[in-house]
Amino acid sequence: MAMIIWCTVPNALSAMKISKSLVESKLVACVNIVPGIKSVYQWENKIQESEEQLLFIKTGEELFPQVRDNILKLHEYEVPEIIGVPITHAHQPYLDWILSSTKKFFGAPEYSVPPLPLKVADAVGGKIANATNNITEPFNILTGTGLMP
Repeated sequence: MAMIIWCTVPNALSAMKISKSLVESKLVACVNIVPGIKSVYQWENKIQESEEQLLFIKTGEELFPQVRDNILKLHEYEVPEIIGVPITHAHQPYLDWILSSTKKFFGAPEYSVPPLPLKVADAVGGKIANATNNITEPFNILTGTGLMP
């Protein structure tokens, strides 16, 4: 089952460091970074306020322990917020993508993008470039220019 993990971090540098580490290691499919979070909390018997960034981390439930451990290695806080919640209702193709993007970790094949639907090919005059031949042709067709070599 897929899950979302919430994690707050102190700044943009920390957010990018943790996010890139998780995605590059294929422990997660995606991390959304939400800046400008204002947190109010108790710490050491005092009310504290801080500006933070919130990470929405998408992964499979089986990977939670490894994701948590990765975050703990990189996080600056003594007691970081790491909360995992199962995704019980969502768009099924998105859930499939989350799980298939992390399955390589389990030895399954990587997620592959399905071929473009015929409607897209029709929208650009039926001339979709083959990546091994002429990758710039769709740009030229869509923009009406020959600017791309």
